[in-house]
Amino acid sequence: TTTTSTTTTSTTTTPTTITPKKGGTLYFGFQSIAGNIGYPATFAGAQFLQVTQPVFEQLFRIDEEGNFFPYLVESYQTDMGTKTILLKLRQNIKFHDNTPFDAAAVKWNIDQNIVEATSQVGNIDSVEIVDNYTLNIILKQWDNTFLLNLAGNLGTMMSPTAFNTNGKDWCTKNPIGTGPFKFVVWDPDVIIKYEKFDGYWQAGKPYLDGIQLKFIKDVTTMELSFRSGELDLITMTSGLLLQKLKNDGYSVNSSALAAMINSFAFSSANPDSPWSDLKVRQAACYAVDTIGLVEAVTFGQSLSPNQWAVPGHWAYNPNVVGYPYDMAKAKQLMAESSYPNGFNTTYYYQLIPGEEQFALGMQAALKELKINVTLQPLEMAGWMPMARGGGTWDGLLATLGSGDINYLSQYNTRWCATWHMSMLKPTEMVTAIQQAIVAPDFDTMQELVWEAQSIMIDEYALQKMTQATSNHAVYQEYIHDLGLSTTPFAAMWTPADTWKDK
Repeated sequence: TTTTSTTTTSTTTTPTTITPKKGGTLYFGFQSIAGNIGYPATFAGAQFLQVTQPVFEQLFRIDEEGNFFPYLVESYQTDMGTKTILLKLRQNIKFHDNTPFDAAAVKWNIDQNIVEATSQVGNIDSVEIVDNYTLNIILKQWDNTFLLNLAGNLGTMMSPTAFNTNGKDWCTKNPIGTGPFKFVVWDPDVIIKYEKFDGYWQAGKPYLDGIQLKFIKDVTTMELSFRSGELDLITMTSGLLLQKLKNDGYSVNSSALAAMINSFAFSSANPDSPWSDLKVRQAACYAVDTIGLVEAVTFGQSLSPNQWAVPGHWAYNPNVVGYPYDMAKAKQLMAESSYPNGFNTTYYYQLIPGEEQFALGMQAALKELKINVTLQPLEMAGWMPMARGGGTWDGLLATLGSGDINYLSQYNTRWCATWHMSMLKPTEMVTAIQQAIVAPDFDTMQELVWEAQSIMIDEYALQKMTQATSNHAVYQEYIHDLGLSTTPFAAMWTPADTWKDK
């Protein structure tokens, strides 16, 4: 067995050469968040980490090139032979409730993920405390995704004392972390308020006095609030609004590699469903002009990839052919299928910007194949039980990427584990993903992921990707060192470094 060992250390520095101004409140326009802002083990996507980044910090973080580096961790060692990861933690850090950040706190947080049976912990054999600031994670088998996961939900640290004192339900509404800001209040669908944490571990930071996230669902209202200066920062804008704001000279951060890959998946695992017929799925993929729809809906601000990765990302397989728009081919395949006269089905999708227009376009396209689609828009609370945690659906489901740089972990969660359970999961695809996770080197990992992409798309037509949406951050010119949408991880930004020149 080949054994490798890596030791890495990091230092934290302010990313600007200009002396930051202190004071002021950052007003952040956001569209919606629901359910849970304080218990990371059950966060549903990158947007939950994004809105809680002022409070919560991670063991690792991601730089602009997509590389992970230690953050709350001071240094680490990995040993592929013994399947261990040794973490040495920064000292003299406290949670907002004065609980020490130490090895016991980190173990507790990882244990909460085990209790919640999140997909990222199935490979953990044990977590052992070596001393107050050192712990050893022993894996059942080597896992190429694990350290990257420690830059996401799994590595997000909350106060164990808060949970043990107040309980899980209280924590979901009251985040307590180690971050530069502490939680003040959450009025659902209205506002979240954070205030400066004077006991923050990075000397002299944060620079801002507070951060307020204002929830505004209507895009026009969001635009007017931003243009008037009521908001300093907005994200998740519509394609048209983004185009307008760019043209008007507003500052925009975008990272192409941070794209959230959306798709529609078929209930192909159900043998009684018309979508279990490969030719029906292929016909639908050819019939929907995703490139044209995405161009029309997002005004060119998003891509429509042919697989779950964007060009330039290591997971993108250039040999995947996919299903470019071809209605004649679609009709031919439908005629050769078991359902030449069509059928009725339902499309379930979330009520988020652009999805309604896309759903209508898809409905019209499939009607050409005599597939009559009933559109069923859902709030996130209705969509989530279908998409994850063993949930099912009958028909078509709009799936959403998380904006997480760890694509391989996403493939495992969605294609192999407990998400998208109504989608067929061919053995050869699952095997390729699982072998990629334990691959001994990058080239082998990439080759196996490329194989899985080809099986998913070209062989089985299990999903058709609709759009790859980068998480754009649009902000006023007096905002500095925001760090949002500058890395391939949509959730990541730098509230401790952010300041206002106003």
